[in-house]
Amino acid sequence: NMMFLFFLIRADKKSSKLLDALAGMTLGTAIAIRPVTAIIFALLPLASMLFRKITRKRLALFAVFTIACILVAMTTYLHAYETTGKWELIQKQVEDRFEKGNDQVTFWKNLVQNTTWFLLRAFGWIPYLTLMFLFIPFLLGTTSKWDWILLATIILNAYLYSSLAHFGWTHEPRYWSEGMPFVAILSASGINRLTEVCSRLISSRCKCWIRTVTVATILLLLKLSFTAYWPHEINAY
Repeated sequence: NMMFLFFLIRADKKSSKLLDALAGMTLGTAIAIRPVTAIIFALLPLASMLFRKITRKRLALFAVFTIACILVAMTTYLHAYETTGKWELIQKQVEDRFEKGNDQVTFWKNLVQNTTWFLLRAFGWIPYLTLMFLFIPFLLGTTSKWDWILLATIILNAYLYSSLAHFGWTHEPRYWSEGMPFVAILSASGINRLTEVCSRLISSRCKCWIRTVTVATILLLLKLSFTAYWPHEINAY
């Protein structure tokens, strides 16, 4: 999914058939592995690029992207047909976990428990500090469409899997980990924006201390992750 977004953004900037083909192939691969997650990741980025002035060149590039995506994604259906004689995905033949969706009680149970576990365990930081940097770009009035796309995708991921995944809460933040790359990117962006703002507002004498405190805070969080979080996780699994 992240490779798809990388190639998609590069293709949007350079208008290259090769990059569009690579974006399509990586999205097709993601669909073959986990279709719901692939759709969540692709929906808003593709929508943001489609709602623009249509030109022949853009249509041609979109055709390249679509054909590459379909050809790769169809391999999983071909595998199902060759294995079982049916075009239906094998995992759906065995157990369709997303057929009916969840009732309201299960939805809120999944949402609350998975969100709680995510806040406690995502980075291995001090509990509930997982998102402390994520919202900084928005509090500072970000103008980047990608910040909003990433945030909306995180929320969409949480909503859809709470609505669809049966007993998702039994796996701790299993499906929340799908949005982890976006959380990490927005958190890094938040740290960067906070540093920029502090540099403008604080005198040069204090900048050295601010940098020192920032680096020390990050090192402390990393130390907690490696010393308190990962040993426990390794033993648990």
